[in-house]
Amino acid sequence: MVTVNLAFLDPYYPTKSPVHRLDARVKLVMALAFIVLLNVTPIQAWPAYGLYLAVIGATIALARVRLGAVVRRSLLALPFVLMAVLSVPFIREGQPVVTLPLWGGRLTLTDVGLLRMTTILARSWLSVLVVITLAFTAHLTDLVRAMRGMGVPRVLAFTLLLMYRYLYVLVEEALRLMRARDARTVEPVAGHKGPSVLWRARVTGAIIGTLFLRTYERSERIYQAMLARGFTGELRALAEPTLSRRDLAWGGAGVALLALIAVVANVYW
Repeated sequence: MVTVNLAFLDPYYPTKSPVHRLDARVKLVMALAFIVLLNVTPIQAWPAYGLYLAVIGATIALARVRLGAVVRRSLLALPFVLMAVLSVPFIREGQPVVTLPLWGGRLTLTDVGLLRMTTILARSWLSVLVVITLAFTAHLTDLVRAMRGMGVPRVLAFTLLLMYRYLYVLVEEALRLMRARDARTVEPVAGHKGPSVLWRARVTGAIIGTLFLRTYERSERIYQAMLARGFTGELRALAEPTLSRRDLAWGGAGVALLALIAVVANVYW
């Protein structure tokens, strides 16, 4: 029987901390500033990357969020980053470090390429850490409202909100299909082979196709129901609270600290 803890889909960790009490707009601006300043930091400024990591660690500690949970989620993105940067060490100019034979030719790994690849990995992991920390400390609904307040197109904001709200429904529908498959599949007896790979592929394809059709039909019903209730394409919510001096002070101090790290890195490192 297939069981999944659906709580994994929502990383928000509700607790009373100074970071949680900050306005979502402030947290979103600080996260964006972190990612932008991180990516303009020179590739050789490793002390700056250490300071960025220290800022993230201090934020996690201040938010009273489980460090292990944040790190585990961040590691899920590393394989995708690795696939994107595997060719970088071989296409950058620099001093050869390793030369590998490849199909009658040579593949040379350079020091500049290695430095570039390591920097991309560090930047990507730190960016993912920031996004996950933001998700742990701000609910997605608040972030979507903050995005709308900052001028993000309503279509994009509303799509993100619907994706979040109906992700659980989609996963539950997939689990029902998988339970139905398990209920109609006989476990192989010891000494006998189970279903062939072709059979498993055919069943998996049927499940994906059925899930797509059910999702499409459900989305049409939901959209028609929303139109019947007066939906005009705009998010309806209570008026956004004004930013307090405390929020502005924390946001300004955070952005100033990150900017200071980036400036020092570009000037001295």
